[in-house]
Amino acid sequence: MQMKQVIYDCQCSQSHFYKVLAGKRPLNEHIRKYLAQLLSVSEEELEDLICNKSTVRKEAPHYASKVTKNHKAITWKRTLITIIFLSVLLLSYLFEDIKPLVVESRYSTNSEIQDIPIFVKDVTIPDGTAIPVNTEFVKIWRIKNGGGVMWSGRYLQRMTIASQGLCQSPNRIPIPETAPGEVIDLEVTFKTPSLPGSCRTDWKMVDDRGKLIYPTLSGLYSIVQVVQIQQRAYDKTH
Repeated sequence: MQMKQVIYDCQCSQSHFYKVLAGKRPLNEHIRKYLAQLLSVSEEELEDLICNKSTVRKEAPHYASKVTKNHKAITWKRTLITIIFLSVLLLSYLFEDIKPLVVESRYSTNSEIQDIPIFVKDVTIPDGTAIPVNTEFVKIWRIKNGGGVMWSGRYLQRMTIASQGLCQSPNRIPIPETAPGEVIDLEVTFKTPSLPGSCRTDWKMVDDRGKLIYPTLSGLYSIVQVVQIQQRAYDKTH
């Protein structure tokens, strides 16, 4: 949960929220109930831990020492829980974009066997490679059938629209039958446009009807920098 989400759920401004945690503003009913539920404490405990209710001045002198100790204990607990509360929210905020890779699972009709594609590496043309204008190049991706389902009747489909300002390529290439655990290379021939710039194309696996097999997964992609250099100079280095 993000800090901004907590503040939003408390239905107050950011400055008001922090003043409440510091004991400078009173707890209203909504904030009290929400924070008590979030921290798994009673509303009374939350009131004691957050609200700055100093009763020392109201007590008789012979109770002053005892009340002072109690107040220090409450202040210490309030400070501790506030630190823990803010630390948890801060860590959640810092790591909110770090999520585990969720691989979509597809199952056969007979048994529950995951269908998982695994990217291995770029065999040719690493991302960011500089290639001259009007030049053909071959991109090869290496992938692995990481599940237990035979790949058959599948294709690698270009998802990026065709444009004269982008690299040209076939719209689709067939994927050979691939047994579970097998590693294959997928090869696509591109031609760079006539003007320099950045060129990216994205690709995904589809069935013979063009339906996405892994609609929620990121696909393969190619990124090259199209440059205005002499073709002969490029040929000598490749």
